[in-house]
Amino acid sequence: MINRNTIQKVHSALRNKKWVIEGVPGHGDFPKDILDRYGQQLCGNILEWVKSFKDCIHPDGLSWFWSIDDYCNSTPNTEPHWNEFEIQYMRRSIAKGRTSNAIKAKRFWTGYFPIFRSIRGSSLYLAICVIPGEKFGAINRIYQEDFDSPVQKTDSFESLASIIMNGEFDN
Repeated sequence: MINRNTIQKVHSALRNKKWVIEGVPGHGDFPKDILDRYGQQLCGNILEWVKSFKDCIHPDGLSWFWSIDDYCNSTPNTEPHWNEFEIQYMRRSIAKGRTSNAIKAKRFWTGYFPIFRSIRGSSLYLAICVIPGEKFGAINRIYQEDFDSPVQKTDSFESLASIIMNGEFDN
């Protein structure tokens, strides 16, 4: 599990790259719907990270890590919603009469918990795999247009933290 010392080092490494890391979030835990959907184990592992800032944004404003407030304050009407792509894809699929595509998207995103988003070029997510029996906890790179073909970036959030601290994070 990631600890406060590691979190401070990650913050420092990102700030050295001119990321904006500010504020104290207003919430202390994930909403019940996230806990129910993704499970306590995942949420406990990532909770300290998402509670460590209100904003964690790349200097160009096109990439960011989600904070606890992003998960708690999101409603279908807020932008950007933490699972915005899933919602949009499902709405489009249903509107086009492709209910099976909407079900496929819901099933996919129930297996991957998004923690990072970039809209630089192609829309990109980093998400934690939460599929039992798969590479649980691995961080995957997921492109919007190829959402159902994730590519493993690291084997854990701790490995991602090391990449960031070493200045090798290529968002």
